[in-house]
Amino acid sequence: MKNTVLFECLRQLIRVYVFSEEQYLYASVRANSPTMKFFFEERAIERDQFIDDIERGLDAESAGKGKTLTQLYAWHTHSYGKASLKNIITDMEIFVFVEKALEIVDCLLSEELPQWLRPVLRSQLSKVESNVVSMVYLKTLFKN
Repeated sequence: MKNTVLFECLRQLIRVYVFSEEQYLYASVRANSPTMKFFFEERAIERDQFIDDIERGLDAESAGKGKTLTQLYAWHTHSYGKASLKNIITDMEIFVFVEKALEIVDCLLSEELPQWLRPVLRSQLSKVESNVVSMVYLKTLFKN
């Protein structure tokens, strides 16, 4: 895969993850149970860590260390404003972003990649797939 194509795919993947992260933050704010709130917060932090991993791999000079949940909220407020966390986001929209992320990761994994990238993508693929199963289970368990 040419570097410019790889960079563009990774840029799109990061964009999908930023929106996905925001949706998980919103879902955590709206969660009806502490378990669901914790689950959604962890998914948001996980998305942020993945973004940091990709950015670290693309530019070792600007290595990030991940964000705490408080820093994550502050970053979203700074980047998108407070109103962004008040948008109505449904579980279906979360799954749309998950589907898009899986599609991009699957496409990337079918190509020749830099050595550092393949394990990062495979790890994230496994996490996202298990997150979907967990979310469906938890939503059923804590259904109103």
